[in-house]
Amino acid sequence: MQLLTLNTHSWQEENQEEKMESIVAAILNWDSDYICFQEANQRHDAEVATELPGYLEVEKQFNVPVKKDNFIKIIAEKLLAAGSTYYWSWVPINIAFDQYDEGVGILAKKPFQPHDLALSEIQDFNNYRTRHALLAEFDHLILISTHFSWWYDDKEDLAFAHEWQQVMPYLKTDKPSLIAGDFNNPANEKDMGYDYIQKTMPTLHDSWHSAKQTSGDITMGGEIDGWIGQAEGKRIDFIFGNETIHFDSHEVVFSPNHPPIVSDHYGIHAVFSII
Repeated sequence: MQLLTLNTHSWQEENQEEKMESIVAAILNWDSDYICFQEANQRHDAEVATELPGYLEVEKQFNVPVKKDNFIKIIAEKLLAAGSTYYWSWVPINIAFDQYDEGVGILAKKPFQPHDLALSEIQDFNNYRTRHALLAEFDHLILISTHFSWWYDDKEDLAFAHEWQQVMPYLKTDKPSLIAGDFNNPANEKDMGYDYIQKTMPTLHDSWHSAKQTSGDITMGGEIDGWIGQAEGKRIDFIFGNETIHFDSHEVVFSPNHPPIVSDHYGIHAVFSII
């Protein structure tokens, strides 16, 4: 099975339509089974969508409807037009840059039961510190698409630790489970988010470490939104699986070594099996 995760930075990219076509072409080429998107945005003032092929309704904390320019909706429509049907869901998180409904979402070849997971202590759609994840419950698998806060947020609170604690109960299961997305915590920073994951859930393994074949490393190339003044690239996007997941390969995609670049983050494409 194949999984793609990508922070899309959607509607903030130049040549957005061209980059969307590149994402769709890659998904079709890989024949991806599961796709996790973060910063999957829609314009706050866009018209509400009335036709949503493949959409799976989720009980959202914030009453924000899917709009016509919803990034995941458009990707799903383009895939359908190319002959590939994907089921999808999306949860709104906060208003970004005063103009976007920011959200996270999942697309999959098989239908699933979506769940909106509130992560942050703050739960205010108008506050950028609000964080949510989307959990997709399949008959055979749990998959979570997430966009976490930094270890410390700008108020010097331990934001990530609290958010991770909200996710942990859903990963403590005998069912095969994966969590993928933008963790905003560099893998090489000691005693912070990455180490906290290893400490609190040692049964989870990082696809970059455990895959039989690995290509690529960093998932952001330098200074981007949220990492101003950070010149060095960092590995902050991850796929973790529990002990029932075996990773065959991990490849950093949409990167300088695996173009085209479609976002301010690079993506991860992993091949895995359930054991």
